[in-house]
Amino acid sequence: MCIESRPSEIQKVYIKALSSITMEIMQKYVKDDGVVGVDDVDRWPVDSDAFGFLAALSTVKSIESLKDQPLVRKKDRLLGELVLLARVVLVTAKMFYSYEK
Repeated sequence: MCIESRPSEIQKVYIKALSSITMEIMQKYVKDDGVVGVDDVDRWPVDSDAFGFLAALSTVKSIESLKDQPLVRKKDRLLGELVLLARVVLVTAKMFYSYEK
């Protein structure tokens, strides 16, 4: 089930997946036909770090180049926001599990 690929092709797959994940987080759905972006620019202004990160995903050639994005460079603030996001997901997600001894 393995397919041999060049590193640049693998990067494209990861960037595409990251684009979809980012759009899901920002607006709860992915745009059709591989278009990267958001529909509500009042909620996600064009000059926001999140919008800039998403826009960069449509032009970058490597994951490494995303390290220069302001959203990623704000490590302290980003860590706090990610912790908050994780807590919100846990509270709002429907979790089905069973516990057996």
